[in-house]
Amino acid sequence: TVSDTSSPTDKLNFNDLAVGEFIDIILTEDLRTANVNNLVAKTISRISDSNLLTGEIKEVNAGSIVVAGILRPTSFNPVPASIALISPTEKNYTISVSDNTEIVTTNQTGPQRLTSNDLKIGAFVTVYADTPITSDTLSAALISIYSLAAI
Repeated sequence: TVSDTSSPTDKLNFNDLAVGEFIDIILTEDLRTANVNNLVAKTISRISDSNLLTGEIKEVNAGSIVVAGILRPTSFNPVPASIALISPTEKNYTISVSDNTEIVTTNQTGPQRLTSNDLKIGAFVTVYADTPITSDTLSAALISIYSLAAI
């Protein structure tokens, strides 16, 4: 069975899958005990696009930052965002930061609003885009700084 998790009722054909897509495969055998080289897939699901990435700020420019980041799923389908990666390798993303971009951090007293002046090289961030991230250039709706060590 091949399905698209962004639209659970849509059925895909094997030929609908493309090189570079991220998929979730459920096998007929348990990988922990399987002792075979050829495995059989029970289901193959396309993983939805993400509008969330995490990573380290590498550059700060007027109106943008560059983050070496990893895309993450934005929903619990197919797996929790806290443990799953959509993009298994780090990649540089250029992120537009405007007056409408909310920038926050959390400390012992709770959430704290910041400004673009608080975006520093070396800070670790989670970036939420308005739309699914489909290229290495995007616009940030929210940037959450979770490591202020560089500030």
